[in-house]
Amino acid sequence: GDPRWEHYDASVNAAARHRMETLLCVDMRAPGWAAWQRPDGGSPRGIPDPARLDDWARFVRQVAERYRDRVRVFEIENEPDLTCGGRAGLTLPEGVEYYIRFLRAGRDAVKAVDPALPVAGCDVSGVDMDRDLPFTKAVLEKAADAIDLYTGHPYASPRNFGPGQH
Repeated sequence: GDPRWEHYDASVNAAARHRMETLLCVDMRAPGWAAWQRPDGGSPRGIPDPARLDDWARFVRQVAERYRDRVRVFEIENEPDLTCGGRAGLTLPEGVEYYIRFLRAGRDAVKAVDPALPVAGCDVSGVDMDRDLPFTKAVLEKAADAIDLYTGHPYASPRNFGPGQH
């Protein structure tokens, strides 16, 4: 069916009224019919089934078409190190490969709407930051060309200051 846009329209329109530039994050979430059910019976918490990559890319394209004139940057997934890693029950290499497939598909969908629209990605959590960026490094090594803008969460908390800290 058609996505329900009302909430997102209101948010994007409010930002535009206040002359704010918007980074819109397209999260990798899937309705039940498109959620991944692994062969081992595990369910990686509602993330899209890799076999439904085209459906997800079609949705990203709809988002880009709808908001292209009001959104400055489209980001593919928030904290993919968590979403595509431990929460999904994937190893680091598996999670990186999973994310890269969706990152590339999302980028292609946005760029099909307008090649000038920037795509952000690899918006990792403080967990990846605290561990010397293993997810980030692996994604950038294999797919830096899929990202126009790197994003991340270098939280400014006491754990990040002082001798031996990040």
